[in-house]
Amino acid sequence: MRRAGLRLPDQAFLEGYLGGFGPLRALPMDPAALNAFHAALLRLLPDARAQAQALAAPEEPPVPPQEADLPPAGPVRAAPEPRPVPVSPDGPDWPAHVLSVREHLRGRRVVLLGGVPSAPHRAALCAAFELSDLDWIGSAEYAHGTHAQAHVTPDTAVVILAIRWMAHAHNTLRDVARARGVPYVMHPGGLSPSSVAWQIGQQVSQQLGRPSDGALPDNTGD
Repeated sequence: MRRAGLRLPDQAFLEGYLGGFGPLRALPMDPAALNAFHAALLRLLPDARAQAQALAAPEEPPVPPQEADLPPAGPVRAAPEPRPVPVSPDGPDWPAHVLSVREHLRGRRVVLLGGVPSAPHRAALCAAFELSDLDWIGSAEYAHGTHAQAHVTPDTAVVILAIRWMAHAHNTLRDVARARGVPYVMHPGGLSPSSVAWQIGQQVSQQLGRPSDGALPDNTGD
């Protein structure tokens, strides 16, 4: 091939690689040259084995740059437990107008007409005013006024008419309260203790302190 001027593919690489074993020749090696080749091959084996082991070893995952400069982590501290919120034995801190109405309604009975009776709202109203009883009549339960007489009893302190949910027939309860001298409130807002107390204080605070005598001059909210 040399005489013909031909070269093998990648011959430059092969010449450089195989040149370490001695001069390249086209003739078979004699015994002395073969022994020398074997000796050179044995000298190269340890390096080749070391390179193969290095390539076969698993690579460690790279450390993110932001974590590489961090100091060693210390002991993990448990999250602090939330402190219990102290509960006042007297319940919520009611505003002054609620406490003022409470002084007139404590231990007394109240009638409320309108809305949908619910246990949480009932409990809040009874607790805020310390009522002995709350006769809450839902709008759907009072389609006519024939039972108004049974609800406005002599021990009723005040009748609250939630006019947001009232129908025309509900006015009968107002008329009975007026005839029996029971103060009544035309309440346009929601049924929270603060909202109810505000309307009671604005409309009938003077009448609440008077005993029921059969007919008051006016309530009355009209």
